[in-house]
Amino acid sequence: MKEKKAFTLIELLVVIAVIALLMAILMPALQAARKQGRRIACAANLKQWGLAVAAYATENNERLLKTVDTWGSGPEGLIAWSTEAKRKQYPDQFSLQAFGPYMPGFNYSERNLGDAWICPANTIDYHQMTSEHWESGFIVTEYAYWARMDVYSENVTHPEHLSNKYLTGKRIIAADTCFRLGGTNGYLYNHGRNGPSVHRNPETLGGNIDTGPPEITGMNRCFGDGHVEWKRRSEYNVIWMNDWSNRTEPRVMSGNVSFY
Repeated sequence: MKEKKAFTLIELLVVIAVIALLMAILMPALQAARKQGRRIACAANLKQWGLAVAAYATENNERLLKTVDTWGSGPEGLIAWSTEAKRKQYPDQFSLQAFGPYMPGFNYSERNLGDAWICPANTIDYHQMTSEHWESGFIVTEYAYWARMDVYSENVTHPEHLSNKYLTGKRIIAADTCFRLGGTNGYLYNHGRNGPSVHRNPETLGGNIDTGPPEITGMNRCFGDGHVEWKRRSEYNVIWMNDWSNRTEPRVMSGNVSFY
Protein backbone atom coordinates (compact mmCIF):
# COMPACT_ATOMS: atom_id res chain seq x y z
CA MET A 1 0.00 0.00 0.00
CA LYS A 2 1.39 3.37 -1.09
CA GLU A 3 1.86 6.03 1.56
CA LYS A 4 0.04 9.34 0.99
CA LYS A 5 2.50 12.14 0.44
CA ALA A 6 1.83 15.24 2.56
CA PHE A 7 2.62 18.80 1.52
CA THR A 8 5.93 20.05 2.73
CA LEU A 9 6.17 23.40 4.53
CA ILE A 10 7.82 24.97 1.50
CA GLU A 11 5.02 23.76 -0.80
CA LEU A 12 2.38 25.19 1.55
CA LEU A 13 4.21 28.52 1.66
CA VAL A 14 4.34 28.57 -2.15
CA VAL A 15 0.57 27.92 -2.37
CA ILE A 16 -0.13 30.68 0.17
CA ALA A 17 2.14 33.07 -1.73
CA VAL A 18 0.35 32.31 -5.02
CA ILE A 19 -3.06 32.89 -3.41
CA ALA A 20 -1.85 36.17 -1.87
CA LEU A 21 -0.51 37.27 -5.26
CA LEU A 22 -3.80 36.46 -6.97
CA MET A 23 -5.71 38.37 -4.30
CA ALA A 24 -3.42 41.38 -4.74
CA ILE A 25 -4.11 41.30 -8.47
CA LEU A 26 -7.86 40.71 -8.25
CA MET A 27 -8.85 42.94 -5.32
CA PRO A 28 -8.24 46.30 -7.06
CA ALA A 29 -10.20 45.04 -10.07
CA LEU A 30 -13.07 43.91 -7.83
CA GLN A 31 -13.07 47.22 -5.97
CA ALA A 32 -13.08 49.12 -9.25
CA ALA A 33 -15.99 46.97 -10.47
CA ARG A 34 -17.95 47.72 -7.27
CA LYS A 35 -17.32 51.46 -7.66
CA GLN A 36 -18.40 51.29 -11.29
CA GLY A 37 -21.57 49.46 -10.27
CA ARG A 38 -22.40 52.11 -7.66
CA ARG A 39 -21.73 54.85 -10.19
CA ILE A 40 -24.13 53.22 -12.68
CA ALA A 41 -26.81 52.81 -9.99
CA CYS A 42 -26.29 56.46 -9.02
CA ALA A 43 -26.79 57.50 -12.65
CA ALA A 44 -30.04 55.51 -12.70
CA ASN A 45 -31.23 57.46 -9.65
CA LEU A 46 -30.50 60.75 -11.39
CA LYS A 47 -32.41 59.58 -14.44
CA GLN A 48 -35.39 59.22 -12.10
CA TRP A 49 -34.81 62.81 -11.00
CA GLY A 50 -34.79 63.91 -14.62
CA LEU A 51 -38.07 62.09 -15.32
CA ALA A 52 -39.66 63.53 -12.18
CA VAL A 53 -38.65 67.10 -13.03
CA ALA A 54 -39.99 66.69 -16.57
CA ALA A 55 -43.29 65.30 -15.23
CA TYR A 56 -43.60 68.17 -12.76
CA ALA A 57 -42.92 70.73 -15.50
CA THR A 58 -45.49 69.11 -17.83
CA GLU A 59 -48.22 69.37 -15.18
CA ASN A 60 -47.27 72.93 -14.18
CA ASN A 61 -47.22 74.84 -17.46
CA GLU A 62 -43.51 74.03 -18.00
CA ARG A 63 -42.67 75.98 -14.85
CA LEU A 64 -39.66 74.75 -12.86
CA LEU A 65 -39.34 75.06 -9.11
CA LYS A 66 -36.51 77.34 -8.00
CA THR A 67 -33.53 75.92 -6.16
CA VAL A 68 -33.94 76.67 -2.45
CA ASP A 69 -32.38 79.87 -1.11
CA THR A 70 -31.90 78.54 2.41
CA TRP A 71 -30.60 81.59 4.24
CA GLY A 72 -31.36 84.37 1.79
CA SER A 73 -27.76 84.48 0.56
CA GLY A 74 -27.90 82.23 -2.49
CA PRO A 75 -29.19 78.90 -3.85
CA GLU A 76 -28.25 75.57 -2.24
CA GLY A 77 -29.13 72.61 -4.42
CA LEU A 78 -28.85 70.05 -1.64
CA ILE A 79 -31.74 71.59 0.34
CA ALA A 80 -35.46 70.73 0.07
CA TRP A 81 -38.12 72.43 2.19
CA SER A 82 -39.79 69.80 4.36
CA THR A 83 -42.63 71.42 6.33
CA GLU A 84 -45.96 72.78 5.20
CA ALA A 85 -45.10 76.17 6.69
CA LYS A 86 -41.97 76.44 4.51
CA ARG A 87 -43.84 75.24 1.42
CA LYS A 88 -46.43 77.98 1.92
CA GLN A 89 -43.76 80.58 2.63
CA TYR A 90 -41.79 79.66 -0.51
CA PRO A 91 -44.32 78.04 -2.88
CA ASP A 92 -42.09 78.53 -5.93
CA GLN A 93 -39.03 76.80 -4.39
CA PHE A 94 -38.06 73.12 -4.29
CA SER A 95 -40.00 71.28 -1.58
CA LEU A 96 -40.79 67.68 -0.71
CA GLN A 97 -44.52 68.30 -1.00
CA ALA A 98 -44.25 69.73 -4.52
CA PHE A 99 -41.61 67.45 -6.00
CA GLY A 100 -41.81 64.25 -3.94
CA PRO A 101 -45.04 62.84 -5.44
CA TYR A 102 -43.28 62.56 -8.81
CA MET A 103 -40.56 60.32 -7.36
CA PRO A 104 -40.92 56.50 -7.00
CA GLY A 105 -41.48 55.20 -3.46
CA PHE A 106 -42.06 58.65 -1.96
CA ASN A 107 -44.36 58.81 1.09
CA TYR A 108 -44.41 62.17 2.83
CA SER A 109 -46.54 61.12 5.82
CA GLU A 110 -44.12 58.30 6.65
CA ARG A 111 -41.06 60.44 5.87
CA ASN A 112 -39.97 57.86 3.33
CA LEU A 113 -38.30 59.58 0.40
CA GLY A 114 -37.66 56.42 -1.63
CA ASP A 115 -34.42 54.90 -2.88
CA ALA A 116 -33.84 57.39 -5.70
CA TRP A 117 -32.85 60.06 -3.16
CA ILE A 118 -29.96 57.96 -1.83
CA CYS A 119 -26.68 57.54 -3.71
CA PRO A 120 -25.48 53.90 -3.56
CA ALA A 121 -21.89 55.13 -3.09
CA ASN A 122 -22.76 57.08 0.06
CA THR A 123 -22.68 55.20 3.38
CA ILE A 124 -23.71 58.19 5.52
CA ASP A 125 -26.60 57.67 7.93
CA TYR A 126 -29.11 59.27 5.58
CA HIS A 127 -32.06 58.86 7.94
CA GLN A 128 -30.18 60.86 10.58
CA MET A 129 -29.14 63.50 8.06
CA THR A 130 -32.68 64.02 6.74
CA SER A 131 -34.52 63.80 10.04
CA GLU A 132 -32.40 66.15 12.15
CA HIS A 133 -33.65 69.34 10.47
CA TRP A 134 -37.05 68.13 9.22
CA GLU A 135 -39.07 69.94 11.87
CA SER A 136 -36.97 73.08 11.34
CA GLY A 137 -38.23 73.17 7.79
CA PHE A 138 -35.64 71.54 5.51
CA ILE A 139 -33.68 68.39 4.72
CA VAL A 140 -30.22 67.84 3.24
CA THR A 141 -30.16 65.63 0.15
CA GLU A 142 -27.45 63.53 -1.51
CA TYR A 143 -28.44 64.90 -4.91
CA ALA A 144 -28.57 68.61 -5.72
CA TYR A 145 -31.40 70.24 -7.68
CA TRP A 146 -30.42 73.18 -9.90
CA ALA A 147 -33.04 75.35 -11.63
CA ARG A 148 -33.97 78.97 -12.31
CA MET A 149 -30.42 80.25 -12.43
CA ASP A 150 -31.84 83.29 -14.21
CA VAL A 151 -32.92 84.34 -10.71
CA TYR A 152 -29.57 83.46 -9.09
CA SER A 153 -27.09 84.45 -11.80
CA GLU A 154 -25.07 86.66 -9.44
CA ASN A 155 -24.40 83.65 -7.20
CA VAL A 156 -23.14 81.36 -9.98
CA THR A 157 -19.79 81.68 -11.76
CA HIS A 158 -21.11 79.88 -14.85
CA PRO A 159 -24.92 80.18 -14.83
CA GLU A 160 -25.07 78.87 -18.40
CA HIS A 161 -24.21 75.39 -17.06
CA LEU A 162 -27.32 75.07 -14.86
CA SER A 163 -31.02 75.03 -15.73
CA ASN A 164 -32.77 78.31 -16.31
CA LYS A 165 -36.54 78.68 -16.85
CA TYR A 166 -36.85 75.66 -19.14
CA LEU A 167 -35.40 72.18 -19.48
CA THR A 168 -32.69 71.68 -22.09
CA GLY A 169 -30.18 68.94 -22.81
CA LYS A 170 -27.34 71.46 -22.52
CA ARG A 171 -27.99 72.44 -18.87
CA ILE A 172 -27.81 70.46 -15.62
CA ILE A 173 -31.03 69.96 -13.62
CA ALA A 174 -29.69 67.62 -10.90
CA ALA A 175 -26.31 66.22 -9.87
CA ASP A 176 -24.42 64.43 -7.14
CA THR A 177 -24.17 66.78 -4.19
CA CYS A 178 -20.76 68.37 -3.72
CA PHE A 179 -21.05 71.01 -1.02
CA ARG A 180 -18.60 72.76 1.28
CA LEU A 181 -19.79 74.13 4.62
CA GLY A 182 -18.25 77.41 5.76
CA GLY A 183 -18.38 76.60 9.46
CA THR A 184 -16.26 73.45 9.23
CA ASN A 185 -14.62 73.68 5.77
CA GLY A 186 -15.92 70.13 5.38
CA TYR A 187 -17.17 68.71 2.08
CA LEU A 188 -20.30 66.66 1.55
CA TYR A 189 -19.95 64.40 -1.50
CA ASN A 190 -20.88 60.88 -2.61
CA HIS A 191 -17.99 59.55 -4.71
CA GLY A 192 -14.53 59.81 -3.16
CA ARG A 193 -11.17 58.07 -3.25
CA ASN A 194 -11.64 57.23 0.43
CA GLY A 195 -15.40 56.84 0.25
CA PRO A 196 -18.01 59.56 0.83
CA SER A 197 -17.37 62.67 2.90
CA VAL A 198 -19.65 64.42 5.39
CA HIS A 199 -19.54 68.17 5.88
CA ARG A 200 -19.90 68.00 9.67
CA ASN A 201 -20.48 65.69 12.64
CA PRO A 202 -18.85 62.51 11.28
CA GLU A 203 -19.27 60.91 14.70
CA THR A 204 -23.06 61.20 14.29
CA LEU A 205 -23.55 60.81 10.55
CA GLY A 206 -20.75 58.32 9.94
CA GLY A 207 -18.02 58.53 7.33
CA ASN A 208 -15.07 60.88 7.10
CA ILE A 209 -14.90 64.65 6.91
CA ASP A 210 -12.75 65.87 4.02
CA THR A 211 -11.57 69.47 4.47
CA GLY A 212 -9.87 69.54 1.09
CA PRO A 213 -8.59 69.67 -1.44
CA PRO A 214 -11.54 67.33 -2.05
CA GLU A 215 -10.75 63.69 -2.79
CA ILE A 216 -13.70 63.31 -5.13
CA THR A 217 -13.47 60.75 -7.93
CA GLY A 218 -16.17 62.53 -9.93
CA MET A 219 -19.88 63.35 -10.08
CA ASN A 220 -22.90 62.18 -12.04
CA ARG A 221 -24.88 65.04 -13.59
CA CYS A 222 -28.39 64.87 -15.10
CA PHE A 223 -29.29 67.29 -17.89
CA GLY A 224 -32.68 68.70 -18.76
CA ASP A 225 -33.39 66.10 -21.46
CA GLY A 226 -32.82 63.29 -18.94
CA HIS A 227 -29.39 62.06 -20.04
CA VAL A 228 -26.69 61.61 -17.37
CA GLU A 229 -22.96 62.24 -17.74
CA TRP A 230 -20.09 61.36 -15.41
CA LYS A 231 -17.61 64.20 -14.82
CA ARG A 232 -14.22 62.77 -13.84
CA ARG A 233 -11.93 64.12 -11.14
CA SER A 234 -9.45 65.16 -13.83
CA GLU A 235 -12.06 67.58 -15.20
CA TYR A 236 -12.11 69.51 -11.91
CA ASN A 237 -9.42 71.73 -10.48
CA VAL A 238 -9.54 70.57 -6.86
CA ILE A 239 -7.04 73.23 -5.78
CA TRP A 240 -9.32 75.97 -7.07
CA MET A 241 -12.31 74.22 -5.52
CA ASN A 242 -10.60 74.46 -2.14
CA ASP A 243 -9.97 78.20 -2.55
CA TRP A 244 -12.94 80.12 -1.14
CA SER A 245 -12.09 83.24 -3.15
CA ASN A 246 -11.65 81.55 -6.54
CA ARG A 247 -14.28 82.38 -9.15
CA THR A 248 -12.83 80.44 -12.09
CA GLU A 249 -13.95 76.91 -11.17
CA PRO A 250 -17.72 76.43 -11.75
CA ARG A 251 -19.41 76.95 -8.40
CA VAL A 252 -22.58 78.20 -6.70
CA MET A 253 -22.08 80.59 -3.80
CA SER A 254 -24.37 81.05 -0.81
CA GLY A 255 -21.98 81.80 2.04
CA ASN A 256 -21.27 78.11 1.67
CA VAL A 257 -20.31 76.79 -1.77
CA SER A 258 -21.55 74.04 -4.10
CA PHE A 259 -19.94 72.38 -7.12
CA TYR A 260 -21.36 70.32 -9.96
